[in-house]
Amino acid sequence: MSTPLKIFIIYAREDKVYKDDLLKSLKMLQNQGLVEPWHDSDIKPGDEWDKEIRSRLQTADVILPIISFDFFNSDYIHRVEIVEAFKRYDRGEVLIVPVIADACPWRHQPRFKDFQALPADGKAINQWQDKKEAMTSIYEGLKGIVQEKVAQKKAAVQQIIDNGLKESDPQKQIKLYTRAIELDPGNAVPYNNRGSAKGTLGLHEAAIEDFEKAISINPQYASPYQNRGMAKLKSGQYRDAIEDFDYAIRLNPEFTEAYINRGVAKNNLNQNKDALKDFNQALLIDPDNALAFLNRGVAKFCLNQFEEAVKDYDRAIRIEPGNPLAYHNRGLAKSNYGQYQEALDDYGKAIKLNPKYAQAYSNRGHVKNKLAKFQEAIKDFTQAIKINPKYADAYNNRGFAYRGLGMYAEAIKDFDKAVKLSPDYAKAYCNRGISRGMSGQYEEAIADLDRAIALDPEYADAYNSRGIAKGFLRQFHEAIQDFDQAIRINPENVSAYYNRGVAKNDSGQFESAIKDFNQAIRLSPEYADAHNSRGWTKEKLGRPDEARKDYELALSFNPGHKQAQINLNNLASE
Repeated sequence: MSTPLKIFIIYAREDKVYKDDLLKSLKMLQNQGLVEPWHDSDIKPGDEWDKEIRSRLQTADVILPIISFDFFNSDYIHRVEIVEAFKRYDRGEVLIVPVIADACPWRHQPRFKDFQALPADGKAINQWQDKKEAMTSIYEGLKGIVQEKVAQKKAAVQQIIDNGLKESDPQKQIKLYTRAIELDPGNAVPYNNRGSAKGTLGLHEAAIEDFEKAISINPQYASPYQNRGMAKLKSGQYRDAIEDFDYAIRLNPEFTEAYINRGVAKNNLNQNKDALKDFNQALLIDPDNALAFLNRGVAKFCLNQFEEAVKDYDRAIRIEPGNPLAYHNRGLAKSNYGQYQEALDDYGKAIKLNPKYAQAYSNRGHVKNKLAKFQEAIKDFTQAIKINPKYADAYNNRGFAYRGLGMYAEAIKDFDKAVKLSPDYAKAYCNRGISRGMSGQYEEAIADLDRAIALDPEYADAYNSRGIAKGFLRQFHEAIQDFDQAIRINPENVSAYYNRGVAKNDSGQFESAIKDFNQAIRLSPEYADAHNSRGWTKEKLGRPDEARKDYELALSFNPGHKQAQINLNNLASE
């Protein structure tokens, strides 16, 4: 709904009757929402009347001077009101339509003589035999003028809105939409569009204010609900965002973007199965929507459906081959089911499309870590950090690579930086603890692992690593308790079974240790360390033939296993 035209009536006090009749003529236009008349009788007690009149003159769209002898005799009218009116008229800001009340020589006035006046032909109201006919003439004339002015204003506002949509710079968009709002404050569209531009600049609170204004103007306008939801989504207000997307979809059941964004919000709340339904609905409406495939892939990834996620990323890439995020996400999914080289290829494509893609460098480095290509991994993490010096994950992962090279001091420095950037980063505390343990700093290692467990009480690797550190300090009972926790959290944790077996060995619980080594071997049949340790335990229990078999198995899986070879040689010499 457009804002009514503001009508300013200038009149002499003696012409109050004419002013009241003019208001009656305007009433039908006012009831249609086309005009909003104002005159000095509307000044409230206590208002500064001169200041109020000047202010209203500056915002009027149409000025109606009631022309009479008394009008020309008014000092204030000619000193203030008409002066201000013609200044704005000369700048092309306002329309002036004289309303002739008395049969006075108004055409002899230089500033009025060329105006088209009302009633028809400029015939004064007091010269009409039937006053109602005069007022009807005024109404008909004003109706045509107002409708033309409204159409012009609407076209001007629409042109500004169209220019805003074509503009790529959000700052310039904001200026354009602000101008449209100034011209038509009752139009919801420029508020909605200005909010979107503000959102692009990360000004989410300011954007929400604009969307709320658009909604207050037109509560049935679906777009500002969707856009307000998007601003809340970017601000981490996921549940509130979902409520806005719900409302947008109720108003427009075919609103693809709202379904997609509602799915994204649900993904962020780990409601991945519900999110899939939204992405599926979006694809029913728009089967070639790359964003819907991309985000459906994210939901499937979160549900550990990695191969299905890859299929969705494939579709997204076919539709939009230049989207680096799709390649990145496909690489992430492939790395999770062991297709490391293909994952590296995808990260490389993402980086080629976006050389400033810090996350792609970091995740490519992560795959290289898995492949024990630590030097290459360090280069990727270093590049990620160069792009984003506050990237805690990249510091953590580079620390892992340094540790893989045995460079524990460098690793600890990176983990220090990671926890400084992100004080609640449990994985970085765990990794720093492991690195400290590997460099013989067992007490410091335990302190880090305590912190990791405090942050994440279900962190199996932290319990396992703390158990190892306690084992080195010969705190075998406490170590076994930590391995118990690691196994409780993850019953498939091969390392925890093995380490618990070692701790039981060190505390003389040989039969129980064998059970743990058996379980480790069941889960990982080619685990050379577990075969070797089980052999050593069996040897301690006086079962040399069984021990020999385990040492031989360890060497068959790892011919370079020095301890298994030593144990086998010692057994043979005995």
